[in-house]
Amino acid sequence: MRQRLFALHSAILSGLATLVAVAYGLVALLMTLDIGLRATRLGALPWLLEATEYVLYGGTFLAAPWVLRRGAHVRVDLLVAGLPPRWSTPMEIGADAVGLFVSATFLWFGAVATLEAWRENAIQFKTWAVPEWIVLAPIPLAAGLLMIEFGLRAARVHGVHVDAAISKAAI
Repeated sequence: MRQRLFALHSAILSGLATLVAVAYGLVALLMTLDIGLRATRLGALPWLLEATEYVLYGGTFLAAPWVLRRGAHVRVDLLVAGLPPRWSTPMEIGADAVGLFVSATFLWFGAVATLEAWRENAIQFKTWAVPEWIVLAPIPLAAGLLMIEFGLRAARVHGVHVDAAISKAAI
């Protein structure tokens, strides 16, 4: 059962990362198309700026847990690297605990804002009319996944054997 949960978590992170990568690639292609259309005076894609905003915003949140899993985030290890393990291990666990707390805070406030926007049927009007809860939904989703990932990181640093599926998924 535990292996299935780890595998599901890994699959969700990989799926979201793939979705974000495809969306970023699509934005790049559409921007190229838009520039070409404008240069040749054949038209434009006026909705592209708004779509790009949503993709960058949502993509940043949704890819964050995968980036954390891979250790590809910005991190300053100067202090921790220079300390003996008896000091660096508690610092690593403490940093993961802070990350978990911050993620829990994002989860709480993001979920409250998302539910409130859904209940009030709030709409963002720009080029498109987009329900605000859709725009806010990546925050609690990503925060929940980040909480899990920070918990797993703390367990790994503390020496607890976390499943092999986690190790394989990080590669």
